[in-house]
Amino acid sequence: PRYIFTKLMKQSRMIFPVEDDPLLEYRDDDGYVVEPLHYVPIIPMALVNGCDGIGTGWSTSIPMYNPLDLIEWIEDKIHKDGGGSGNGNGNGNGLQPWARGFTGSVSENPTKPGQYTSTGIITQKNSNTLEITELPIGRWTDDMKKVLSTLVSNNTIKGYREHHTEESVHFIVNMTRNKMMEISPHFEKVFKLEEKINTTNMHLFNAQGKRTVVCFGCLLGCF
Repeated sequence: PRYIFTKLMKQSRMIFPVEDDPLLEYRDDDGYVVEPLHYVPIIPMALVNGCDGIGTGWSTSIPMYNPLDLIEWIEDKIHKDGGGSGNGNGNGNGLQPWARGFTGSVSENPTKPGQYTSTGIITQKNSNTLEITELPIGRWTDDMKKVLSTLVSNNTIKGYREHHTEESVHFIVNMTRNKMMEISPHFEKVFKLEEKINTTNMHLFNAQGKRTVVCFGCLLGCF
């Protein structure tokens, strides 16, 4: 009763088309037909939203992916499996972890397939000032403040200021010229602006409640 202003957004029906409603199996609640046993989106929302946790003895760590990339990959695979000229190759090539609004970089480890590195943005403004304008995916400003406080205590930096907005990160870091020369060009490592993202521990439960490993080779079947 308290959710008096709750309303289904029209965008939801783009993910869960009304045309699919007759295909779903619905629950019976004391004679009333209520929600379906499973909602079936047209793209794998587990990959859009990401997932991190434990389910009945199995841990899972699923990063977020760009919905537009997923749509392109799925369409490509459909055309290929249907005998078309799609380039889908069943191994997830072209798909990499993503976060909305993230302006840093994400790169795959060339020697460890399935491992990516998310890197923030740090820029040298002058001989004693650095500017941090992006953090790795999953890193919060409070986490960054702990790193900076440690660097202050061990005399790596002199201090820092914060000028964040609701949508952007902005740290101004002050240090001596000698320290600047000492740590350059390893700013990302010194300020811990790199975060590993692994795609080798992606587990979900399927419609039968059984554990399944997320693999891009059978993406359409896993979900």
